[in-house]
Amino acid sequence: MISIVVAVALAAAPFKGASAGISLSGIPPERSEFYSEFVAQQMAAQGVSVVTPKQIATLLGLERQRQLLGCSDAATSCIAEMASALGVDGVVMGEAAKLESGGFQVSLKVVWSRDGRPLIVFTGRAADEGGLLDVMGKGAQLMARDLTEGDWVRLTTAPASHSITPSSPTKIAGLTLLGVGAVVTGVGVLGFVRGGSIAQQLGTGSFLSRDEAVAVASEGKLMQTMGFVGLTVGAACLVSGGLLTLLGFSGDVRPVAWLSPQSVGLGWAGVLP
Repeated sequence: MISIVVAVALAAAPFKGASAGISLSGIPPERSEFYSEFVAQQMAAQGVSVVTPKQIATLLGLERQRQLLGCSDAATSCIAEMASALGVDGVVMGEAAKLESGGFQVSLKVVWSRDGRPLIVFTGRAADEGGLLDVMGKGAQLMARDLTEGDWVRLTTAPASHSITPSSPTKIAGLTLLGVGAVVTGVGVLGFVRGGSIAQQLGTGSFLSRDEAVAVASEGKLMQTMGFVGLTVGAACLVSGGLLTLLGFSGDVRPVAWLSPQSVGLGWAGVLP
């Protein structure tokens, strides 16, 4: 009975972690300490205790810290040794890189001290280094939430995974075009409906004067023109917006529309990837 109570108490104990640092590629290496401290602070703000590399150096000594922080993903014995020396349940580690295609990518994870298996994995991308810091912060908060919601030991059998990708400006433009297209198409439909109603009215011939009939006919022509333009432009916006949203072009592409007494059209300007 006592052993069962002890096991339950251990399982319900708050998670304690240690940071193995964040390795960098294409980013000045001196920023590694800053990123590592930042992630640890963001997790601590959510109620998860994380020993930072600075604190590890104080607790274990600089040389011993270098040995332990040299752990690779496969060095589970090294991770276990670090966790044992610090008395923690898991190790927080990560990688950040500048991509050749542009932008930045970060991978963070929390591994179990017992056998090095991942408890939580987070990946994120950002357009610039400022955005990279924001993504790291969000990743740290998500991981902390997983560790504080309920019994964190559940993650040893059901690991959590999160991913954040930046919003594509082209996809945003596509969604905007879809919205504009829906509105303009609706206006075009209303124009045709009103034009049809006027045509029926003209067919009855029930006008008090010729001037009244001419005025009604002019309104009908205007409604027909509005209907044609609305449906043409609206359909073009819907098709183009749908393509941009689905394909998510990353090149410098922007829509160009024109309207004149003789024609109406929609095209693209820029460079496709």
